[in-house]
Amino acid sequence: MTPPLLAIVDIQRKADGRMYHVWLPLFLIWLLLLPLAIIALPFVIIIGLIVGIQIFAALGGLMRVLNSLNGTEVEIDQTRRHITIHLV
Repeated sequence: MTPPLLAIVDIQRKADGRMYHVWLPLFLIWLLLLPLAIIALPFVIIIGLIVGIQIFAALGGLMRVLNSLNGTEVEIDQTRRHITIHLV
């Protein structure tokens, strides 16, 4: 199981029915966030020990939530356009 690596955005103009497809590579965002997560991890562990939170259980829950985003489809219907976002 992996978090979504690609977002497909379809934009349809209602005036003329024209459709635009945009592919957004989310794996680039994950690569940019990885160094920040590595830097923040020791601080999160220390704060979790002080507060009494099970850090690894919380991180596991976060990973399960990110993994469950695969296949999510969001539709936005406006007066001038219809937008569909599909996470792959």
